[in-house]
Formats: sequence, structure tokens, C-alpha cells
Amino acid sequence: MNCAAFVGYLPGRKSRLLGKIVDLNSLRCLCCYFSLVCLLGSCSLFRVEPGRFVSSEDRAALYRIKEWTLRGRIAIQSKDESLQAGIVWRHDRQQDHLRISGPFGRGAARIVLSQNYIRVTRADGAVEESDDPDRLLHALLGVSIPIDGLRYWVLGVSYPGLKADASYDAMGWLRALRQIGWAVDYPEYQDVESVILPRKLKISSGDAKLKLVVDGWDIEG
Repeated sequence: MNCAAFVGYLPGRKSRLLGKIVDLNSLRCLCCYFSLVCLLGSCSLFRVEPGRFVSSEDRAALYRIKEWTLRGRIAIQSKDESLQAGIVWRHDRQQDHLRISGPFGRGAARIVLSQNYIRVTRADGAVEESDDPDRLLHALLGVSIPIDGLRYWVLGVSYPGLKADASYDAMGWLRALRQIGWAVDYPEYQDVESVILPRKLKISSGDAKLKLVVDGWDIEG
């Protein structure tokens, strides 16, 4: 016997009360169902299938983005070690601010970068500063990261002013980039306020490999 039929056998007030309980439970189930559908739907809204043509004007517009924040996950592998971490990276016209959480014990490492300066605040509060960002980043992450190029690669464009070998598909989507000794692959994009930006990047040079998954973008200027 189902719940509705069982309720019909109960007399008077108890029947009405149990009916309300059943209706309430049904409503809760329905709300959960629609919440799940909306959640799954919202995830898929940001995935972009390569059916939209990307023009040279679209790519040129990416160079005009001067301030942005990305939030995601990063995996770094070298010959001797590997790490996985969460990352929040805010770029503005003067500096880069990175928060890398996960592989450095409790808390997170905070990094401030400019052209010839880096400051790293570790999870335990220890602070390191240097006028050689590449050296300190290598000590922190275990690989040499081309941060100057990466600032542009994460947007889906090449580092300007330097030779680059770019491969596009038939719809104009950048699929592979070779520059300053690094290979960058773009397996997936996402729509961010009508701007098409990478969602997944794979970057490699020799034994050094880096994978970045961007869960969210904020375009600020």
C-alpha cells in the first residue's frame, strides 16, 4: 500500500496531520530534486563546446583585459616531486597576488609578485623576499614557472613580443601554443560574461608539468 492510500485509512485529525506530513516530505523531495537539476545545469552553463567561431578580434580583446582573478586547482609535477593545491590568483596592472593552499602544511602560502620582486608568506608566518622571483618560485614549487608568460597563457593568448607557434582549430579556437621553451595545450574553455576563457590548461617543458583547472573567473578591467 502506498503512503497516500495508507493516509486514507486513518480517521479524522490524525489522517489530516499525516497527510500534511506526507505532502511536506514530498515537497522537500521535489525541492531537492530541482536544486540538484539547477546545480548540474549551472555547472554545464560555463562549459563551452567549440561551436562558436573565435575571430582575431576576439583574441585581440583578451589582451585588453588588465585586471582579473581566477580560482581553481593546480597540479605541478617535476622529476623529483609533485604537488596539488588550490589557487587564487589576482592580477592587476602593478602586481600579482597568489594564494596557494594545500601542499604547505596548514593554511596557505601567499605570494606577491612584481617585475623584479617577490614576497612569500608561508603558512607558519615566515616571510621570504627576493629580487629574483624565478629562483624563489622554484624553491617553493619545485619547478621553474615562467610567470611572465603564464600571465598571458591563462587568458588563452601568447606572451606578446616573443616568437610563438600557435595552433588553432577550424573554428578559431587556440588549441596549442609553443613559446619560450614551453608547450601549452587548451583542452577546454568556458564562457565568462560573454568572454571565452580557458577552463583547463596543460603546460609542460621537459620534466616539468603543470595542470590548471579554473573553476571561476572575475574580469575586473
